[in-house]
Amino acid sequence: LLPCTQVVEVGQTMLQQLLGRLKTSIQLPECLRIMGYLRRIAAFSEAELRLQFLACRDEWISNLVDELDDSDSYEYVKHLTDVHRLHLFDAVMQ
Repeated sequence: LLPCTQVVEVGQTMLQQLLGRLKTSIQLPECLRIMGYLRRIAAFSEAELRLQFLACRDEWISNLVDELDDSDSYEYVKHLTDVHRLHLFDAVMQ
Protein backbone atom coordinates (compact mmCIF):
# COMPACT_ATOMS: atom_id res chain seq x y z
CA LEU A 1 0.00 0.00 0.00
CA LEU A 2 1.30 3.43 -0.91
CA PRO A 3 1.42 6.13 1.73
CA CYS A 4 -1.26 8.79 1.34
CA THR A 5 1.12 11.43 -0.02
CA GLN A 6 2.33 9.11 -2.78
CA VAL A 7 -1.25 8.37 -3.79
CA VAL A 8 -1.95 12.09 -4.06
CA GLU A 9 1.25 12.61 -6.07
CA VAL A 10 0.40 9.79 -8.46
CA GLY A 11 -3.11 11.20 -8.88
CA GLN A 12 -1.74 14.66 -9.66
CA THR A 13 0.76 13.22 -12.13
CA MET A 14 -2.00 11.30 -13.89
CA LEU A 15 -4.19 14.41 -14.00
CA GLN A 16 -1.36 16.48 -15.52
CA GLN A 17 -0.64 13.76 -18.08
CA LEU A 18 -4.28 13.58 -19.14
CA LEU A 19 -4.52 17.36 -19.46
CA GLY A 20 -1.21 17.37 -21.31
CA ARG A 21 -2.57 14.82 -23.77
CA LEU A 22 -5.47 17.19 -24.53
CA LYS A 23 -2.86 19.75 -25.62
CA THR A 24 -1.74 17.51 -28.49
CA SER A 25 -3.18 16.26 -31.74
CA ILE A 26 -5.71 13.58 -30.78
CA GLN A 27 -8.61 11.93 -32.52
CA LEU A 28 -12.18 11.88 -31.21
CA PRO A 29 -12.10 8.36 -29.65
CA GLU A 30 -8.99 9.16 -27.60
CA CYS A 31 -10.42 12.53 -26.63
CA LEU A 32 -13.59 10.86 -25.35
CA ARG A 33 -11.51 8.33 -23.39
CA ILE A 34 -9.47 11.09 -21.77
CA MET A 35 -12.56 13.07 -20.85
CA GLY A 36 -14.07 9.92 -19.36
CA TYR A 37 -10.97 9.42 -17.21
CA LEU A 38 -11.06 13.04 -16.10
CA ARG A 39 -14.73 12.70 -15.13
CA ARG A 40 -13.96 9.56 -13.10
CA ILE A 41 -11.11 11.27 -11.29
CA ALA A 42 -13.60 14.00 -10.30
CA ALA A 43 -10.85 16.62 -9.92
CA PHE A 44 -13.10 19.22 -11.55
CA SER A 45 -16.77 20.07 -11.57
CA GLU A 46 -18.48 19.61 -14.93
CA ALA A 47 -18.19 23.33 -15.70
CA GLU A 48 -14.50 23.39 -14.70
CA LEU A 49 -13.85 20.28 -16.77
CA ARG A 50 -15.33 21.93 -19.83
CA LEU A 51 -13.18 25.01 -19.26
CA GLN A 52 -10.09 22.84 -18.84
CA PHE A 53 -10.90 21.05 -22.09
CA LEU A 54 -11.31 24.31 -23.99
CA ALA A 55 -8.15 25.79 -22.46
CA CYS A 56 -6.11 22.72 -23.41
CA ARG A 57 -7.43 22.60 -26.96
CA ASP A 58 -6.92 26.37 -27.31
CA GLU A 59 -3.31 26.00 -26.18
CA TRP A 60 -2.77 23.26 -28.77
CA ILE A 61 -4.23 25.35 -31.61
CA SER A 62 -2.27 28.42 -30.44
CA ASN A 63 0.94 26.39 -30.55
CA LEU A 64 0.14 25.30 -34.11
CA VAL A 65 -0.38 28.94 -35.11
CA ASP A 66 2.84 30.01 -33.36
CA GLU A 67 4.80 27.43 -35.38
CA LEU A 68 3.67 28.89 -38.71
CA ASP A 69 6.30 30.64 -40.82
CA ASP A 70 5.28 34.28 -41.16
CA SER A 71 7.98 35.34 -43.64
CA ASP A 72 5.52 35.18 -46.57
CA SER A 73 2.19 36.83 -45.75
CA TYR A 74 0.21 34.92 -48.36
CA GLU A 75 1.52 31.51 -47.23
CA TYR A 76 1.04 32.45 -43.58
CA VAL A 77 -2.62 33.35 -44.09
CA LYS A 78 -3.17 30.24 -46.20
CA HIS A 79 -1.67 27.97 -43.51
CA LEU A 80 -3.44 29.87 -40.74
CA THR A 81 -6.73 29.27 -42.50
CA ASP A 82 -5.88 25.56 -42.84
CA VAL A 83 -5.03 25.27 -39.15
CA HIS A 84 -8.29 26.85 -38.12
CA ARG A 85 -10.37 24.98 -40.69
CA LEU A 86 -8.98 21.56 -39.78
CA HIS A 87 -8.20 21.75 -36.10
CA LEU A 88 -10.81 24.18 -34.84
CA PHE A 89 -13.45 21.98 -36.42
CA ASP A 90 -11.94 18.96 -34.62
CA ALA A 91 -11.99 20.73 -31.27
CA VAL A 92 -15.62 21.79 -31.78
CA MET A 93 -16.61 18.24 -32.71
CA GLN A 94 -14.78 16.85 -29.68
